[in-house]
Amino acid sequence: MVINRISGVLTIIMGALMAIGPLTFAHVCNDMSGSVPACHETRTTAIILGLIIVILGLALCLFKSRIAGKIFPILFIIAGIAGVLVPTVIAPV
Repeated sequence: MVINRISGVLTIIMGALMAIGPLTFAHVCNDMSGSVPACHETRTTAIILGLIIVILGLALCLFKSRIAGKIFPILFIIAGIAGVLVPTVIAPV
């Protein structure tokens, strides 16, 4: 299914941006000279969630069943909601 591959590639790109962003262009923490700030947990959680989204995108590209086309969008919605909740509820800054 072509739509699954297109959705999978777009999801991989978005997950990669979410995983790479806190380390490069979307800095979460400033250097605190040796102490571990609270935002460190937020950065780590965002990176892990981004990697999970990349893995889900890869799986969507590889699976060709109709079930994958129905289950993965639900998983992406859950991951997206978790991404929004990371800085406010899951690992507050």
